[in-house]
Amino acid sequence: MRETPRTPGPVEVFISYSRDEDKELLRELDKRLKILEAKKTITYWRDYMTPAGHEWEKQILEHLNAAEMILLVISPDFLASKYCCDVEATLAMERHRNGEARVIPIILRECDWQDMPFGTLQVLPENAVPVKKWSDRDDAFTRVERGIRAAARLISEVREDDDIQAKPTAAGASHAATNAPKVATTRPRTTLKVKIKVVTLVFEGSPQDFDLKNLEAILRDEAGVETKNLKFDVREGSVKVVIEGDGEALSKIIARLRDPEFQRDFARRTRLLSVAYVQEGSEHTIPVETAVAAKKAAGHSAIMGTMRAFPAARYALVVAGIAAAVAVVAGFTIDFRIAIFGVAIMLALALGLVDSFRLARRPSTYLKAWGLTLTWTFVLLTSAASFGILSGFFFSWPRPLQAYLPQPTPSPTPRPSIRIIDAPRRGSGPDITARISGKVSGVNVREYKVVLFARTDKWFVQPYTDQPSTPNVDESATPIQDDGSWENDTHLGSEYAALLVKMSYKPPTVADRLPDVSGTVLAIARVTARD
Repeated sequence: MRETPRTPGPVEVFISYSRDEDKELLRELDKRLKILEAKKTITYWRDYMTPAGHEWEKQILEHLNAAEMILLVISPDFLASKYCCDVEATLAMERHRNGEARVIPIILRECDWQDMPFGTLQVLPENAVPVKKWSDRDDAFTRVERGIRAAARLISEVREDDDIQAKPTAAGASHAATNAPKVATTRPRTTLKVKIKVVTLVFEGSPQDFDLKNLEAILRDEAGVETKNLKFDVREGSVKVVIEGDGEALSKIIARLRDPEFQRDFARRTRLLSVAYVQEGSEHTIPVETAVAAKKAAGHSAIMGTMRAFPAARYALVVAGIAAAVAVVAGFTIDFRIAIFGVAIMLALALGLVDSFRLARRPSTYLKAWGLTLTWTFVLLTSAASFGILSGFFFSWPRPLQAYLPQPTPSPTPRPSIRIIDAPRRGSGPDITARISGKVSGVNVREYKVVLFARTDKWFVQPYTDQPSTPNVDESATPIQDDGSWENDTHLGSEYAALLVKMSYKPPTVADRLPDVSGTVLAIARVTARD
């Protein structure tokens, strides 16, 4: 019966560096390695850890020969150091070629390292952009940390496979222990030869819509995989991409896809469904988040990552969130359009800020410059819009924001008016009458009346009574119908007038001139009699 395999311990790491001009950058790298050591991913050694009284060179060579991962910290001073290049780097590359250790160059400062023996290896950070050239060095060292973690995970997996294959059965182990001579036991040296032969990636969609060049670009630019020695085969019937070729590049792909953060971003951009690879004749799989879950997690991770890495963006996003909440409160209490308007603006600016910051974290110097410019632009726009909403709320709300909203045009209030539509002909005589009619508008017809006048030598109220000295004023009022029309009898004259007045108005029986428009007289219509 096979024993349960033991959990492998931390990967032993040796650091080769020149201390002349790189102290500040080395201190930052040391912090990242301590983080990995605290997580029990690695255990590392540098020459300053040599105890007093010990021979430093002997200590260096012992740890260099025992290391499973060797970090070459590349800078002009490293290349100028005979001990770093001729002793440490030479021994490191010999162990790398023998499959006894994994050598990873870390480019700290710009120098001509490509023609060195380690110039063909995959380096950190991605795309070989020196750490010192990154505008955000925290981002650069974070990428270095992730690369070391991925390489350590791969070494641990290979070591575990070797341990399982090397273990005999329980009975065989007992027999061997009885008959074999006792010898001093040491930890066996782990063989780090790359064993991954094939990687299979399955994506959502159809082969006709799949963009293979985009996949290669992501693996090359984002994962740091050298794709020129890989063969990509898109199988018919489904989007299944079989990748074969350089074993180290394939191992790099698997190591990166085991990183949850990278996998989420990769799955969101490529709609990845599953990952499988062949190692030592056995097929293995890596659990993959669905594209929807990866998209949600990536969005959350992008926002949180932006807030952590860019303090100005952090404050701008916090203020934008407060401003959006204020807009929602104002929308519920005053006008719902304010909430829609405010939240839409804040959301658009926040998403623009996050996307531009993600662009600024790309290794490309050109994209990084554009990303930083856009990031600061969105920081200023977001801050200005947020403080505009907040100041409006606390000082003169809601007028500042409502001023930008389309306001309904109020319908104009109609002015009271009166018209004479049909007037009698010219004439005179106490017994001759005719019909006069017209229309009013702009008033409540139940609250107003029409008073008519006809002129001969003076203006006489109509209809005129038999006894002008004691007229009945109420009988002189002409009622207004519901549709605004009016009609009554009038004596003939040379001119006719119609007054729109309040119910309380009491007209004179005879007047030399018509009354003026005043508080009780709202409008006057006057026409000349036709011949």
